[in-house]
Amino acid sequence: MACGFNLKSNNYDSSGKLGNPLIYGFNIPDSCDRYEFGPLAKKATGGDYDTEHILEFQLLTDFFNDVNNKWAKNHFEHPDSAEVIENTNPPERKKIDFCKYWRESWDLKTEERFAIPGETDLKTPFQHLVSVYPSSEKHSDELVLLQRKVNAPAKASMWNDNEIYKEIKMKPLIEGSHEARRTGIQRLRAVMGVYYYMRDPTIALYFKREVNRIQERLNLIEAQMATHPRIVRERGGGIRTYDAYQAQGLGDLWKLYMNERFDLADKKGRGFVDTYLKKYENKYLTAQQVGNAISDPNDTPAQKAEKEAMQGLQRVIRLARQQYSNLGVWTAPWIDPTIGN
Repeated sequence: MACGFNLKSNNYDSSGKLGNPLIYGFNIPDSCDRYEFGPLAKKATGGDYDTEHILEFQLLTDFFNDVNNKWAKNHFEHPDSAEVIENTNPPERKKIDFCKYWRESWDLKTEERFAIPGETDLKTPFQHLVSVYPSSEKHSDELVLLQRKVNAPAKASMWNDNEIYKEIKMKPLIEGSHEARRTGIQRLRAVMGVYYYMRDPTIALYFKREVNRIQERLNLIEAQMATHPRIVRERGGGIRTYDAYQAQGLGDLWKLYMNERFDLADKKGRGFVDTYLKKYENKYLTAQQVGNAISDPNDTPAQKAEKEAMQGLQRVIRLARQQYSNLGVWTAPWIDPTIGN
């Protein structure tokens, strides 16, 4: 919800109806020791896929809530001249927060729609905004398929307020059976997969375009709203015109917001891998654990099997550390000079 308003993206096709989209994911979806990552020529066996918006739509809706928090609750005058504080003379407008000011000003009726310069379609401000977000109607080439385990919860949770995986879910995997331990490693791998995906040159370019389009569209809408105030038709047949919306610099605020969310996503992803990879290392890569896993000619078949399983686990933990150490710096593509336009 954007300031309590149900802002929705335009429709887009499901993963089975996209046509010929780019496909991203690990070459071997459920491996613990293979980190080769797409784009893939076709869907890898054993992997489910989701239609993926590189820019999570929730970031756009949450943006307006974030703007609301930047000002005091009584920062704005109500744009409706009829909304006054009782017993004030001369009449004094009610004070409202950004969310209410934004909704009241932008919630135009069908007959109040307008066109953005360079376009002919008449839309409300909300419709103009979502029209630049990838959908079946526009920018559908930016809709790709992403392996589900990389997409959610890994990527989705890096960009929202949820934990990627709660500790109560990770602890039993780290301390459980060999199969459970490998599942935990795969979760670390999925988060690293988000970095492989987001840093792919094509994905980074699309991400940059999407963020910049939103910024440009916010600027255009705010400029147009100065001459498209909301009109209220009264029961008696009269017309009351709201004060024109005053631009708040939403385009610049959007970019600042995305810089903040990018830094948080990076911190969250690295924090998750770092935290739980250390837990694996502290539990299974101590000198004692490594020594205990060394094969002995006198081992029983059961001991031999247990040591081989432990050696395998230790190997994938070391490999995960190597891959994590090689991630390098992730730079927001809209400020990365190596990413085109």
